[in-house]
Amino acid sequence: MRSALRRGGRDPAQLVGDQERGGGQEVQYGGLGQTIGWHRFDHEHHAAATRYWHADVHAAHQAGDTDMGAGAISDIAYQNIRLGQPRAATEGLEHALSRTTNPTARSLLFLRKARAHAMLQEPRACYHDLAQAEKSLNSATDDAPRWCAWMSNAVVRSVNLSQRRGVSQLIYVLAS
Repeated sequence: MRSALRRGGRDPAQLVGDQERGGGQEVQYGGLGQTIGWHRFDHEHHAAATRYWHADVHAAHQAGDTDMGAGAISDIAYQNIRLGQPRAATEGLEHALSRTTNPTARSLLFLRKARAHAMLQEPRACYHDLAQAEKSLNSATDDAPRWCAWMSNAVVRSVNLSQRRGVSQLIYVLAS
């Protein structure tokens, strides 16, 4: 599989710094890095996934696409949450939120940040971020970036039911 994902005999993660390409290709390489990163994540190759997502961050920086960079940081944060590192996730997501302006992207970032705060047993921050996720999504008027186009109000509402040790546990504890 890895050899099929190479271009010109070079690893796509190394292409980010390639000076030969012109405008617009950074976004293509970033999209490729995101796809490969999720493939690596799904096969529990977390260090490799992180390398590809970091390559996305660099590609986004070169392209001047802050929403694409926020998506890559969001992917890293999701992995941090899954690996039991919620503090690292909140720090990365806070940085991403300071850079992106798309309401749908911000909604997903806030949603992931809420999950991390729930794992940290920080109910106020969790509820604040859930409210911000809903508010951001409800204010969306433009098209969402490709990496979060699937985001919807149903996703925001379902977070209360979806993950053990996440928001649902916190809400259950607070309600009792």
